[in-house]
Amino acid sequence: MFVFPIFVLCFSFLLAFYNFYYKRRKLPPGPIPLPLVGNILTLIRKKPGEDAFLEWKRKYGPIYTYWLGEMPVVCVADYENIVEVFRKGGEEFTQRQIFVDFTHEFRGNIYGIFFINGDFWKEQRKFASTVFRNFGLYSNLMEKKILVELSRMFDRIDRKLAKSESGEINLIEDVEISIGSIINCTLFGYGYDTEERIDEFHELLKLFDNAFKLAYEKNLGSLFSTLIVCFPNSTKNLPFFRERYEALMEVSRNLRNFFMKRIQKRAEQIDFKSDEYDDFVEAFLKEKERLDGQGIAHSFSMDQLWNICMDIWIAGQETSSTIIAWGMAHLLNNPQSLARVYDELDRVMGDERRLITAGDKARMPYTNATINEFLRISNMIVQNAYRRVFVDVTIGNFQIPKGTCILPQISVVLADDEVFDNPKMFRPERFLDENGNFVTCEKLIPFSVGRRKCFAESMAKMEIFLFTANILNQYRLSVGKVLPSIKREMGITIHCPKFECRVEKRIGHKL
Repeated sequence: MFVFPIFVLCFSFLLAFYNFYYKRRKLPPGPIPLPLVGNILTLIRKKPGEDAFLEWKRKYGPIYTYWLGEMPVVCVADYENIVEVFRKGGEEFTQRQIFVDFTHEFRGNIYGIFFINGDFWKEQRKFASTVFRNFGLYSNLMEKKILVELSRMFDRIDRKLAKSESGEINLIEDVEISIGSIINCTLFGYGYDTEERIDEFHELLKLFDNAFKLAYEKNLGSLFSTLIVCFPNSTKNLPFFRERYEALMEVSRNLRNFFMKRIQKRAEQIDFKSDEYDDFVEAFLKEKERLDGQGIAHSFSMDQLWNICMDIWIAGQETSSTIIAWGMAHLLNNPQSLARVYDELDRVMGDERRLITAGDKARMPYTNATINEFLRISNMIVQNAYRRVFVDVTIGNFQIPKGTCILPQISVVLADDEVFDNPKMFRPERFLDENGNFVTCEKLIPFSVGRRKCFAESMAKMEIFLFTANILNQYRLSVGKVLPSIKREMGITIHCPKFECRVEKRIGHKL
């Protein structure tokens, strides 16, 4: 008669002991996790999430533990410790946390550039960095490509304005096309310079949007998707999970087909007798053939190629266009800042009709400060890429056991009022001194730090400056019928809600 109640009581006690004490005993303090789901519900409730991370930092200190399901994540949430661990720390802090089962099913294996480790990562990153350097990533060759794309974009915007009775257009759509064109030209050797190719861009963008709508469209959807990624084998056949899992796999197949179709088409055009290359895919395939011919073991494969193309495309297109979208929305919400940018552009450029170049940057302190504020306030990566330590390590005053997932939480640094005064306010002046000179800020780390930070950071910063300065020099932007929303929405990154604004021509453009 009393057996079952006693069993329930004992089971509940053991579950509580395990969940609230035993599994947490060797980790930094943090919010109490719920069984099975951990702290995911808190992150969903405070979506897109940085507020939860800030609250935990204030309550538990700059190093704390939160839980994704049954997986603990040690969060490093202040600049000093992030630099100490991830920039100054050794190889033990460079390994990505890989959700192996899900990655195998979504990507075909452990492929790409974001979620690989060890010698595989070193070989692929070294190759990609060399190729992009040869493309002029760190020189004026890339700048010239961007300026050509800008000129093409302005022609497209002018045609839209000619058809618009109100003068209100979605400017960011054209920014997305042009930045996607730059990335696609780098990968496949052609940009989006025709309507057919622009349709191709929209096809790919729709595939990415479908993938991340599955993850973020509803609160419970976020929970299901997170648990699927962390524990696919345990969840994929359960009710409510099965349909979402199958939809994610369908997106995977569509992305693979999209990229492989273009890779195979590009391969048919390559002259393998020549050592020269014009795009990343050509360089990759020639390197693969060279290593195959010499009988050297390597990590170059067709599955690796489509995955690395996907990673580069997402990072290259999403980063710059999202930051510019947030920046323009905030400028339209802060007309006094927008007016100061226009005053500076008029003062520096005068009646010159040429496009602004990187050489003009030093003469534009307020514009530079504004772009830094774009980078800070967009804060587009709520949770940075997870790492996993493969040996016991020390972080701050805590001993972290081997195999623990750790996280450099840069979103907290960018939104912390202990670092940036009144962080939710758009204020470019925080990057100017008392004399109006532009000052750099070492704590502005939107691209992360250390050996696994974004290797295309310099390209992204160049794009953001050239696009922003030239758009504002070419056109006068003002609020249309509706003030742009600055409510933060989840997507591949934290998306800026779509908006239209009034666009008026200021000057003609020419290269």
